[in-house]
Amino acid sequence: MKIVFKFPKGSSSKHELLFKEGWIPLKEPVTLSSAILQSFPFMFLTTLLTFLVISLFSPFTLEDFGLGEEGFTFTIHFEAIFYVLVIIIVHELIHLIFIPRFFSSERTYLGFTFFGGFVYTEEVISKHRFLLITAAPYLILSIILPVLAGIFGLFNTQMKIVLLIHSLASSVDALVFLLAASQVPADGQLISNGMKTFWRCRDAIEK
Repeated sequence: MKIVFKFPKGSSSKHELLFKEGWIPLKEPVTLSSAILQSFPFMFLTTLLTFLVISLFSPFTLEDFGLGEEGFTFTIHFEAIFYVLVIIIVHELIHLIFIPRFFSSERTYLGFTFFGGFVYTEEVISKHRFLLITAAPYLILSIILPVLAGIFGLFNTQMKIVLLIHSLASSVDALVFLLAASQVPADGQLISNGMKTFWRCRDAIEK
């Protein structure tokens, strides 16, 4: 595993080699900005699901969103910013630990940029593992964590809002999950080259 501060660029020679070896490009956004735009519909779904889970234990009030008798108030607390940064880091670490043999891999990267963190690997990943890697942070931090927080009575306004922000930001993961789930066969494997993802069936590898 390597720590980097910019997203690794794809190699044109590797791109050609993958084509020759029978890898098929995944139909996906080619830039981060286009991925964010295409993930907008998922923002509503991921946030709504977390909202409903939290509401089972600690219903939201207008005050949670800054609406009170005196009107709308918006205050940014240092603690809230800290919690957002922590949950971003934990989110990426969850992605990372589900990558097989991530610690010894020379082709797996943990990255930090001005806009946040990322995890990237050029290892060949099975479809089922790829889907698990993609979905794990949302499931753990936006579904399981709220359930545990509710059971143990840990909810406060800041925690609820931070969890909603995390769910909102998980929309790109939801988009990637859907693209891979709908395009790659059950026995498929995936590999990345920069911003491009490729897949092929295991049978094609064995031939």
